[in-house]
Amino acid sequence: MLGKNVVSTLDVNLQEYGEYLMQKFMGSIVALEPSTGEILCLITAPNYTPELLVGRARGGNYQVLSEELALQSRLLKQTRRFRKLVKEKVGLNVTNSKK
Repeated sequence: MLGKNVVSTLDVNLQEYGEYLMQKFMGSIVALEPSTGEILCLITAPNYTPELLVGRARGGNYQVLSEELALQSRLLKQTRRFRKLVKEKVGLNVTNSKK
């Protein structure tokens, strides 16, 4: 938005540490500051390299990735529920801060 500043509350060190911790695991890490609702880190794992979906090998790579994603479908449903809760929390903080 022209003329508006976007402020990130992500803690770079915490984000990097969370990504390091999740290298061998499947799941998510979310850290919030309860008093403000700030999102300090948001990590999901495993992730993939977008370059896998470019070039001649993309069909085979897509098949492998989609099989892995099928295994994660339960996790993704939980993540969506959590995101909804985060949006509600952030919305409540915005509402409360306007009083």
